[in-house]
Amino acid sequence: MRISISLLALALVACGDDPDEAGDSADGSSSSDTSSSSTTTTGVTLTGSETTSDATESSSGPADGSSESTGATTDPPPMCDFPSAVDDVFAESKEPPIDCGSLTLNDDLAVWEAARMCAREAALDQAAYKLVWQYDDGSGLRDAAFASLLAETYAVYRFDDDAAVGTTSITVRSCTGIGAPDQCTIAVGEPCMDCLEPSEPSELCD
Repeated sequence: MRISISLLALALVACGDDPDEAGDSADGSSSSDTSSSSTTTTGVTLTGSETTSDATESSSGPADGSSESTGATTDPPPMCDFPSAVDDVFAESKEPPIDCGSLTLNDDLAVWEAARMCAREAALDQAAYKLVWQYDDGSGLRDAAFASLLAETYAVYRFDDDAAVGTTSITVRSCTGIGAPDQCTIAVGEPCMDCLEPSEPSELCD
């Protein structure tokens, strides 16, 4: 009976796990778990980052598109076109205007003299006319014009802009007639024409 118990004990010892192997297995299991945990943690971090990124994009770009709508409905600054502003005054004229010219600083003096004569003769006849010219005021090139029309009464207007290129302001004054400034000599850029009794200026580019 004692022999049988001893043999059984030996058999159990022989069939049991090696403590070192058990320790290795435990260490390997722990390492595997740690690696798995680390991997899992990394996955969560990446997922969280993606979620945060998505949330940021969502918050920076309104879902209702209000930002795009605001950009689309913002009107650009009004464009001031000097020739169009002059032509618009003839909408109520009973006759089309005589075009006395659109003078530049590149035109000869003879052209400036002929254009001035055209405007003066039209004014004496109380006929509709327009004369546009450019001049240098010392700070840059500007446009000016006289326009008269025959409506209920005979009306004369003087137009000026703030710059011939990149115009942002056009003003108009009514005149009782046109005259010649004292001691004025006709030259390129100077037609020697004056607005008599000018009214307060009105802005056309508001």
